Amino acid sequence: MVPLSVMLTVLAVFGGQNIAQKTGTIVVYRERGKNFGLIHYGEGEHPTIYCDGIKVARLRESHRVTVSASVGPHDCVALEKQYPTELNVDSHKVSIEVKANGTTYLRLQVPWGHTHFLLQEIPAETASAESAKMQPAATSDSYNSVLPVTAGEKPSQ
Repeated sequence: MVPLSVMLTVLAVFGGQNIAQKTGTIVVYRERGKNFGLIHYGEGEHPTIYCDGIKVARLRESHRVTVSASVGPHDCVALEKQYPTELNVDSHKVSIEVKANGTTYLRLQVPWGHTHFLLQEIPAETASAESAKMQPAATSDSYNSVLPVTAGEKPSQ
C-alpha cells in the first residue's frame, strides 16, 4: 500500500504540470511616443487595457504589464476615456490565441497621423527585445495579473 503522503506528492507534481500547461502569458507594452520638434505625440494619455472584459492595467509610456491567461482565444482592447465627449482614441479590439507555456506580445502605440491607439500582436522575436526595455507597470496602475477562466462582461467600444 502506498502512503498517503507519497500519493499527494505525486498528484501535486503531475497535477501542477497539467495546470501549468493550460496557461500562457500575455505581455502588453507601450514604447515612448515619437518626438516631432516641441510636440511629443501621445504623451500624457494612459489608456486602460482590458482583456476579455477584465480591467488589466493603465499603461503609461515605456511600461509593460504581464498577465497570466488560460490557453485559447482572448480579446484585448485599449480604452482611453480622457476625452469621452470630444475624441475617441480607443484601439480596435485584438483577438489573440494564447498557447500553453507560451508568451503572446501586444504593443500599444499611437502611429503618427492617427488620433487613436493601435494595439497589435507583435512576433516574439521582436517584442521580447522591445518589451525588455520597458518598466513594469506601477502597482497603482496594475489591476489584474491573472485572467479568470470565465470572462466578465466586455466593455463597449
